[in-house]
Amino acid sequence: QKSVSRIVTKNLWKKLLAWFGDRALADFDGPPGYVLAFSFVEAEQERGVKFVTITKHLKALRVVLLEAERRGAIAKVASWPKLPFDGEPRTRYLTREEYAAVRAKAYPRLRLWLDICLYTAMHTSDVDALRWGDIDLPNGLWLRRNSKNKRQCRPAWFPMPTALRAALVEAHAELVAPPGREELIVGPVSFRYPIKNICKALGIELFAPIDLRRTLATWWIEGGGPRDALKAWMGHVRTSFISERHYIKATAPMLASGIKALESPEVNP
Repeated sequence: QKSVSRIVTKNLWKKLLAWFGDRALADFDGPPGYVLAFSFVEAEQERGVKFVTITKHLKALRVVLLEAERRGAIAKVASWPKLPFDGEPRTRYLTREEYAAVRAKAYPRLRLWLDICLYTAMHTSDVDALRWGDIDLPNGLWLRRNSKNKRQCRPAWFPMPTALRAALVEAHAELVAPPGREELIVGPVSFRYPIKNICKALGIELFAPIDLRRTLATWWIEGGGPRDALKAWMGHVRTSFISERHYIKATAPMLASGIKALESPEVNP
C-alpha cells in the first residue's frame, strides 16, 4: 500500500479513474488488459501528451494491478506497452556561487533541507523522512536509505561532507530539547514558491530538487572525485553509466583540467 500511494498521487488517481473508472478489475486480466492499456496510450497520444508522461501514468496503473494480482483479484497482469522516450533530459545544475546565493536567501528550514538534498544526493522523499536517529553527529556519519532502489540498495553509513555536518550541528544546537531518534530532522518543506522567488530575485535559472543531485555529481567530478565512488554516493547499484549520462555535466573547470592534462609534459612528445 505504501508503494502504491507513493506512485499514485491524488491527481493521477483522478485521471486514471476518469479513463478506467467504469472498468472492473477483471477487465484487466490477461491480454484484454493490454488492449485497454494500449487504447489509453493511443488516446493520450492523440491529445498531444508526451510518451514520458504516458509512461508515468501506465506505471501507476500497473502498480495498482500488480497489487490486485497479489491479492488474487485478477489472475495475471498482461505484458505492458513499451513506449519510446521523447522527453529531453534535464541539464540544470547550480554553480557553487549560485548555490551560496540561493542558500543565503532561503529560510532556515529550507536552507537545511537544501543542504541535505545537495550533499547526500538523496531523493526528496528520503530527505523528508530523514530522522535524527539516521545521523551520527559525533562521528560525522549519515545513514543512506534509497526508496527507489530499496531491494538492491541496503542502508549504509556514509561520511558527512564538512558543510553538511556544520549545518546539522547548528540545527541541533538550536533545538530547545534533545530530539528523539524518530523525530524528523526537517520533514517536508515549502520549496516551489520560495525557490521561484529567490531565483527571480537573483536573476538565475529556476531549478528543481532533482537538479541538486546533478549539482552534487558535477561538483564531485570537478573536484577530482572518483567516478566509481560517485556511483555509490548517488545510490546507483548497478553501473556508473547512469551517473555519467544523466547527472554529470561538462563544466569549465572540468574542461580546463582536461586541457591541462593534454598539455602535461608526460603525455606530449
